[in-house]
Amino acid sequence: IESRNVTNVVVVVTRYFGGTKLGTGGLIRAYNGAALAALDHAKVVRYFPQVMLKLSFDYELSNLVHQVIDKFAGSILESHFDQRTTYRVSIKAEDEQAVRQSLKDVSSGRIQITGDEDS
Repeated sequence: IESRNVTNVVVVVTRYFGGTKLGTGGLIRAYNGAALAALDHAKVVRYFPQVMLKLSFDYELSNLVHQVIDKFAGSILESHFDQRTTYRVSIKAEDEQAVRQSLKDVSSGRIQITGDEDS
């Protein structure tokens, strides 16, 4: 793991015993080789801490909300359409204040924004 310069990763290697005893050194080399091969073929995915927001707004603002969420590469996890539209969205934690400000700006403050845990 260290030689591949990755963090927050787990490598699981399963060895099915086939009758050949490898000894301590042989086992270390076998597991090391298998782990390196797995890491070499793995796709590295960057993780960004996320925050959840609940948005409540008039349906007519939907396109503007989508534009802001798309601009910040956020995801709409749930949507409910009633008298007001409600979205539960996931965005990068580092973008939270910018998203809140953008939503406020495009809607003249007509979008109610709460942290998901507040709902």
